[in-house]
Amino acid sequence: MFGFFIVGSTAYGYFLLQKPDNRSQFLRSPIQQEEQVEKKQESKNAKASFNPLLIQPVHAEEFAEAQLHYENIVNRWGIGAVYIPSSSIQTQILAGMSNENLMVGVGTYRAEQRLGKGNYVLLAHNLVRGGGALKNLRQTSEESLIYATDFANVYEYRVTKNQVVSQSEGELLDEPKEEETPIITFIRCEGGLNTTQRAVVQGTFVSSYPASEADNELKEKLGLVSVVQDQKQVDNTILSNSMDTVSNHDITSDKHTNQSVKKSKEINVLREEKEVYSSFERYCIWLVKECNDMYVLITASVFYLLMLIVCVRRKSHK
Repeated sequence: MFGFFIVGSTAYGYFLLQKPDNRSQFLRSPIQQEEQVEKKQESKNAKASFNPLLIQPVHAEEFAEAQLHYENIVNRWGIGAVYIPSSSIQTQILAGMSNENLMVGVGTYRAEQRLGKGNYVLLAHNLVRGGGALKNLRQTSEESLIYATDFANVYEYRVTKNQVVSQSEGELLDEPKEEETPIITFIRCEGGLNTTQRAVVQGTFVSSYPASEADNELKEKLGLVSVVQDQKQVDNTILSNSMDTVSNHDITSDKHTNQSVKKSKEINVLREEKEVYSSFERYCIWLVKECNDMYVLITASVFYLLMLIVCVRRKSHK
């Protein structure tokens, strides 16, 4: 039974790695000011890797290792988020194109690129047997919308291209001319290990607006949390706090009340956050890292099953 549990758990670990990256739904980022966003991007970009020569093909065990450090990688390099409804892509934008970034989310190609300007290029690894942030990229519908955020604003793009090209077609990385509309470009490997084919989706810039003005559903998909609650919630909290204050005969200042509201909001935000992977899921992914060859795993499973059958038959003959 223990052997079956190990085999089943490892298979489930592979299943988790092959799922599209929907782990972003468990992460929440506060809506920030543009000045804050720019400072954080500059700081993270200064430490990030933008050397395409350092990108290497990855195997299942490396992919599993990156997933076990999902939160740490996102916290260290996260500068935004992306949501593509037509292909159900929902992932984090990470500064730089290190291997670990491309296994966890989508990495930026240039340090100077900014949403809504030029060619905003995003890259991701594709696990050989399927998986990764852009697994469903080929399912993206032309003319559909792409939503991206830098945690200050939301940027909308309309899909104009979805195709498989050779990696030699470097013009897809080129910046548009001054008079041309800004674009966004998504790229991932297409095919087996060391493939020269790339799946590419491009979209043209449509509009941008403050993240605080996005509807609640879009905020949720992008993992955005308003620092200030809507006015009705604030009024209700202040009223509740005021009634408690009167009953306790303790008159507090408006400043203290507002701090209580802010603290209450922070607690609510923390409650909304969940573990990206449960303890059991982490265990299953860890098994993938240790039993990194699926074919070896299947062979071992068949051998174990045959041995079990032989043992059962021997006992029955006795």
